[in-house]
Amino acid sequence: QVRDGLAPCVPRPRLVALVMAAVSRGRPTTRQQQQQQQRIAALGGKPWKPKSSGGTLPVFRLRDLPAQPERGVQGDVHWMHFAASMQLRLQLRGDIWDGIAEEDFEVKVSEEELCVRCTAKDVGSALDAMNGKLKKEVNPKRCWFSIEKDLYDPTRKQRTLVVELAKKAPGKPWSSDQIFQETLFNRKSFAWTANQTLVQAEAEKWVTLKPGRRSDVEDPFTVSRGWLCTELEQGQTDELVQFRVVLDQKKLDEALEKVPYYHVFGADCSEQYFKLFIRGDESSPVLLGKLGGKVCPDQTLMELTTFTREVEGHRIAGTMET
Repeated sequence: QVRDGLAPCVPRPRLVALVMAAVSRGRPTTRQQQQQQQRIAALGGKPWKPKSSGGTLPVFRLRDLPAQPERGVQGDVHWMHFAASMQLRLQLRGDIWDGIAEEDFEVKVSEEELCVRCTAKDVGSALDAMNGKLKKEVNPKRCWFSIEKDLYDPTRKQRTLVVELAKKAPGKPWSSDQIFQETLFNRKSFAWTANQTLVQAEAEKWVTLKPGRRSDVEDPFTVSRGWLCTELEQGQTDELVQFRVVLDQKKLDEALEKVPYYHVFGADCSEQYFKLFIRGDESSPVLLGKLGGKVCPDQTLMELTTFTREVEGHRIAGTMET
């Protein structure tokens, strides 16, 4: 299990640590930013997304900070709770899902409800756990869904349906341990008419999600690792591997004027590889490499904390900084 760290932000700390890692790099020039924009424009404004192959390692992608409660289960759905989003995961087990791709799912979201169905075949009640009235409101335009490989399947054939719901009020935790309202009349499928069209009044509330994760290329540049990250510490226990990066407070404050605290860092983790980066500057990771052993990718966490230590070389012995 690896816990690489960031948690809810604290108000204006002086000495801040990201529990992960760091190296240095200069600030990208205006020319470099223009070149990146030109590359995106050359692709029609849509960043290129590589297609996964059978040899691709399953990766757990972390783009947010945890909120309490961190995770739970409702029916067949495993959920993970973050500062700005709620991520739902449903394992696609059995032969019924053979040959089913992302494009064969239709996922619709309103501010108060989630509806998921398979358009390629009748899957019975297999998706019922992904349908229902939500306890909290979401922002449908910021939600997404994808099909990802099971992180712990040695054959790399099992897959997971992932739906991320963006909170309407990001930064505010959902205190309940249940995502959907428990009612006798939870929606099990879309309200289709005889002509397979939604009633107009009903349809206006829904947003149909396009398959695939949101691309990291869409993140704005905020700060380079060389300006923000100043020191690296690492350690481990019998259960955890931990990396801690000391951050420059002034540069962090400047970054937080551009994006919320929960959108500064991102991390990718597989069983043996780990990558930490500043969002908007993914091509120059803070930490990238092979781990000394295997970890549990989906147990990876980030925490943003403060700490106190003695100031080295201070003329008054025992002087502390926080």
